[in-house]
Amino acid sequence: MSEDKKNTDRIEDAANQPKQSDSKKQPKRKTSGTFRRMFLGGRKEDLEAMDTLAVETVESPGKAVWNDFKSRKSGIIGIFGIVFMILLCFVGPYIWPVDILEQDPTMKNKRPGFYYLDIPAEVKNDAVALSMGNNFGAGVSGDGKMYLWGELTDAFKEIPELAADEKWIDVACGNSHIIGLTDKGNVHSWGDNLHGLPVVPEMEGTPIKVYAGRWVNSVITDMGKAYHWGAVLNWQLNSIRYSMPPGQPGTVVDQALARQTAILLLENGDPVVLDRTRENIYGDTPEHLLGRTIDVAATDQTVFALTEDGEIYGWGRREHGLTDIPEEIQGHVVQISAGTKHISALLDDGSVTAWGENRYGQTDTPARSDIKSINAGYHNTLYITEDDQADGFGLSGYLMGTDDNGRDIFRRLIYGGRVSLTVGAVAVIISAVIGIIVGGLAGYFGGWVDMLLMRIAEVINAIPFLPLAMILSALVQNRLDEMGRIYMIMVILGILSWPGLARLIRGQILAVREQEYVTAAKSLGIKERGIIFRHILPNVMNVVLVSITLSFASSILTESSLSFLGFGVTLPTPTWGNMVFAASNSRVVGEFWWRWLFPSLALAISTLSINMIGDALRDAIDPKTASR
Repeated sequence: MSEDKKNTDRIEDAANQPKQSDSKKQPKRKTSGTFRRMFLGGRKEDLEAMDTLAVETVESPGKAVWNDFKSRKSGIIGIFGIVFMILLCFVGPYIWPVDILEQDPTMKNKRPGFYYLDIPAEVKNDAVALSMGNNFGAGVSGDGKMYLWGELTDAFKEIPELAADEKWIDVACGNSHIIGLTDKGNVHSWGDNLHGLPVVPEMEGTPIKVYAGRWVNSVITDMGKAYHWGAVLNWQLNSIRYSMPPGQPGTVVDQALARQTAILLLENGDPVVLDRTRENIYGDTPEHLLGRTIDVAATDQTVFALTEDGEIYGWGRREHGLTDIPEEIQGHVVQISAGTKHISALLDDGSVTAWGENRYGQTDTPARSDIKSINAGYHNTLYITEDDQADGFGLSGYLMGTDDNGRDIFRRLIYGGRVSLTVGAVAVIISAVIGIIVGGLAGYFGGWVDMLLMRIAEVINAIPFLPLAMILSALVQNRLDEMGRIYMIMVILGILSWPGLARLIRGQILAVREQEYVTAAKSLGIKERGIIFRHILPNVMNVVLVSITLSFASSILTESSLSFLGFGVTLPTPTWGNMVFAASNSRVVGEFWWRWLFPSLALAISTLSINMIGDALRDAIDPKTASR
């Protein structure tokens, strides 16, 4: 072959070779060799190119454990269970906020379910009058019959019988009683026999409208007189009587009942607060409302007046933004009605707007323009449309019921779960750090180091946790706030629960410290700290993960036990343990089952899920299992 031909072949071969600059443009492999080989195995494209035997040869221990773990249904179910509980408890409080100090005696021990707004079809399709109690309602249909719905006790299930030619025309619901008015001017009251509410007093004139407060009944007669009876001592009234401030002229045409007072509307357009509370929260009635008011409303501690030009004014306690009247509705309001912490306004275009507390959707008004009347009560607003259809919005019920203070158990459950899970997780982290360090040093060095550390571990392990925590809790009960008690429990749990993990790590390290790769690391001059924590410990970490997982469940149970015994996190801060403790009497267990059932289920689901994960991990790691 000629020299020119050889040169030509060399040039063509060089042209076909990849350029150095092209190889530099190829993406770099971002790998962490030790971590990938330990937990992830080789690259996917490399493994796919090998046969089964080759894959098993290069598959990392972590990869093998994960493949085995995935085949165990109990472990997958456990992962779903604990992830669900974590998301519910740590994300849930932002969706369903809870005020741990808030109480509502009117809603105590309410059953689970969403049935407060299940209006019967007879009323829903032909309504004349509607009223809402705390968790029940009453309505009058077009044919003059009365219907009830919601949680009905035996005290007011039986509606009084009327004469054949008599019909219901008005109804009002209180906390646990009902008052109704017939077309013959007869007033009937029934329900719980508190403060003499079912007994209707003698009145001057014919009743034309009935009202009900928490524990008060009221009637207005055609002579312009307002009568109140029931728990009137809270209103600073000494007896059942016609209620009018001394020296106040005029006749009463309407009124609204607050928790400890009433605001009357006189025929001349004056709004009058019936009796001032001891704190005098209402002050004087604004003078510009005199002679101009056409409707009144009252929440627990705020009163409102609607003027003839369609504007609302409120005074009293400035809570939940109630006195911040929306500017866009001023001049367009035709009716107002209020619950305990919210107020609804009917506008001249047939729509409804509401503001105030919105914990239960009290201000989530419907997108309608055909509403002709509204009636708010407690945490709801009922309305009647122009074609006499009835509906409502607001609180429809509780997913898990309420406790003895009227607090939503579901909201407290997810808040308490965050506390219980956090205490367990932090305690496990503390014990894991101490256990890994102590066990690693004792197992690697042996000798007097092993003897000293293990004797310390035995001393710590001999300390009974529950008695110690109870003693410390009693000593610092008045010195630490609630967060301080939570921190104390986490630290004590972590400090006293590491010996078991330390002994486990020590035993594992004793078994592998004489293997060839450890000897090779020593010969290369690697520091002992690096040998322990970078070479030996990763090879026993799978076993450690099992122990940590099971310890997490034990820590949750221990915290719950402390709270159940009254020596952990105390009420009103909720945890699963103290929620169960609050329900630990025979009456609650028998009658209010939801108060202990749901916290117990949450605790059981969390601990069982964690234990299922731990068991599946243990079986996946054990080389003697059938699948491996």
